[in-house]
This record gives sequence, C-alpha cells and structure tokens, in this order.
Amino acid sequence: MDPSRAFVRDVKRVVVKVGTAVVTRDDGRLAVGRLGALCEQLKELNANDIEVILVTSGAVSAGRQRLRFRKMVNSRFLAFFICKAY
Repeated sequence: MDPSRAFVRDVKRVVVKVGTAVVTRDDGRLAVGRLGALCEQLKELNANDIEVILVTSGAVSAGRQRLRFRKMVNSRFLAFFICKAY
C-alpha cells in the first residue's frame, strides 16, 4: 500500500457524499445503474466492517418527479374545493 494512504487501514467509518449529478441522468431521471454500482461498492465496505454513511443532495432531484405529480394532483383538488366553495 502507498505510504500516503496507510491511514486507510484503520478507518472504521466512511462518509460518502454524492451529488445530484451522480444519482440522476441528464434527463433528470434516476441513474439506476450508477446507483446500483454505488450500492455494491458501499456494501463491500460494509462487509469489511466499515460503517458507511451516505449523504446525497440528489434526494431533491430524485423526489422532484414525484413531487411534481403530487403538486399537479393537489392543485387539481385545490381547484375543485375552491370551485365548490363559490
């Protein structure tokens, strides 16, 4: 092992931060293949008794599509109730 990386031997916990560009494709949908590969790597670390903490800002992007759907549904319900009130 490279002496400058000797500290890695004693690591017990790793924080992995991935951004939106990692968890999503160019079209904004989830990059399922990339996420699968990442999970496999994290699983390997965990199997070697390394605690893994995954931090992602991609959660916003991942939920965006679902939230748009909910927003659309909610706005239709809101419009329905506003019309009923008048």
